[in-house]
Amino acid sequence: RTKHQYQQRQCKMKIGTWNVTSLIGKEFELIEEAKKYQLDILGISSTKRKGQRTLALNNGWQLFYSGVDPSTHAQAGVAILLNPLLANAVLEWKPINERVALIRLQLKATILTIIQVYAPNIEADNMAFLDTVPTAMESVPMKDFILFLGDFNTHVGNDSQTWNGVIGPNGDQDLNNQGRCLLDFCATKISSNHPIRKIKSKKIIRIRWEALADEEARRKFAKEVDQRYSQLPSKETDIELEWFLCRTALMEAAAETCRTKQIGFQHGQKKTAWWNEEVRKAISEKKTAYYQWIQRQTPENWQNYRQLQDNAKKLVAEAKEKSWEDFGHQLEDNHYAANKLFWQTIRRLRKGGQKSTRSVKDSSGRLLIREEDILNRWKEYFADLYNSPSEKHTKSSELRLNESDESNDISLAEVTTAIKSLKAGKAAGVDEMRPETLKSLTSGDIRWLTRICQVVWKTGKAPADWQTGIVVPIFKKGDQKECSSYRGITLLSLPGKLFARVIERRCREVVEPQIQEIQCGFRSGRGTMDQIFTLQ
Repeated sequence: RTKHQYQQRQCKMKIGTWNVTSLIGKEFELIEEAKKYQLDILGISSTKRKGQRTLALNNGWQLFYSGVDPSTHAQAGVAILLNPLLANAVLEWKPINERVALIRLQLKATILTIIQVYAPNIEADNMAFLDTVPTAMESVPMKDFILFLGDFNTHVGNDSQTWNGVIGPNGDQDLNNQGRCLLDFCATKISSNHPIRKIKSKKIIRIRWEALADEEARRKFAKEVDQRYSQLPSKETDIELEWFLCRTALMEAAAETCRTKQIGFQHGQKKTAWWNEEVRKAISEKKTAYYQWIQRQTPENWQNYRQLQDNAKKLVAEAKEKSWEDFGHQLEDNHYAANKLFWQTIRRLRKGGQKSTRSVKDSSGRLLIREEDILNRWKEYFADLYNSPSEKHTKSSELRLNESDESNDISLAEVTTAIKSLKAGKAAGVDEMRPETLKSLTSGDIRWLTRICQVVWKTGKAPADWQTGIVVPIFKKGDQKECSSYRGITLLSLPGKLFARVIERRCREVVEPQIQEIQCGFRSGRGTMDQIFTLQ
């Protein structure tokens, strides 16, 4: 590789490190600085944050930080800020303590491990720190490229002849004991040739289903569906074709009415409610004034900086107060939406920015990093979990539906009742049908779904979408890289659930008279709590 080609490759990614003295409440200033210098990765020292978490910040930026125990006094702390383009490249985040943490990134064919450090000032404490760093490095797989970032609090001198390949000739002349230890470590352990690459971001298009909360949007949506239903052939055809026409019509009508949005790394993250252009401008002016004072430490520059600093604090406080006021008004306007928004906010505040890791371990404990291997591991885990033979044998009895139920077609009233029982805000299945979509249909539009249910009822064949589920692992507790620490839920097609609910109601009419009065579980209007209190 020529020198020009190597320089071109290096320019594809910018990496920096910064001792911020404190990061509490300054996350968005940090992002502005990273954008200013076009940084992809920023190692941060002296964050003074407590605990170990991952935070999703503005526009897809992610902050991984490691600090002291929440019960102790805030000190030290390290963190790594990632550009949105690298958010999905994270294989592993390993916070070791308040002075050392590492993160592994999958950069196409290369795995880059970044070790962020913050060395203590006291030489006695530095010895324990120097023991931790090699241990962290030894835990990294041999094939990884390693990059150290951080503040080592040392003086390494400028003797580039003795330490050839470790330091250059343009540094300060001072050399202390900590610096000599660092030079020894770098000379024996670390190489600086890292082929780093950027990855392409994925862009996903989603329909703005929330727009159907507006009455005018619902009317327009129903009108669009009516037009497409009027063009449907009167004779019933194959169930897959029937479902394809219905689903396509509903999705096209929703896209026409609600419009679409792009989500992903760049567009899918919500901004902090109080961060606005006025606050950004005030903080930028404060930073500019501070740099001016550093260059020329005159009383006038200091006074100007203090005034802009006070102004920035005032604007931030006002913006935060207004944000909470707007949040309160939003809770008052819509009872249903407010209830959901309230609990979403509570969960976000309680859980913070924690996210599960992308990589998992196989059955033998080996860490998997390739996407194909990870998916196969999840498939293997859930197949073993849900397909294991049961040792329990229950006595079964044969009950048949009434002849009228078996011969009668599924009625419009049955489907309408099933739609009304749906809860809004539930996740969609593989067909992307939302409860808001079905609830926005008029009685005329519901005839289309009724027609499909009738075809399924007569032929005994359901569309493939109705038989396909999306298994989503939800982290509960324990090691995030262990599959057993997750509980799987399956997202099914909502129209398929409607059909199942209609059949369930018919079956219940037959089963209900056969159930004894003492049975309270899974029966409408009853519960087991009264029986529990009776036993107590």
